[in-house]
Amino acid sequence: MENSDENARPAVAADAVLMPSDEMPEDAQKVEELDFDNIRGPITADDLLQGMKYMGFQATAIADAVRIINGMVAETIKPKSSKFPFPVTTELIHAP
Repeated sequence: MENSDENARPAVAADAVLMPSDEMPEDAQKVEELDFDNIRGPITADDLLQGMKYMGFQATAIADAVRIINGMVAETIKPKSSKFPFPVTTELIHAP
């Protein structure tokens, strides 16, 4: 039979990974799944993206990216009154 010390977790690894969880603030957005039962009619790409808003970090990032791209497309379709040949939106301008 194996020695129990050989199967013990290394303390450094356990301390780094197995940490107590903090309580989430009451007003924090909870992670939600996409509920297909709440979608009326045929499912569209926009339905899927709207449902991804609160699924998790990567899905939320995709939904935000699509929102930004849709805003850029909407700006591109508007008649141009500026001297710039492309739309400039606040999402594209980052102050140092």
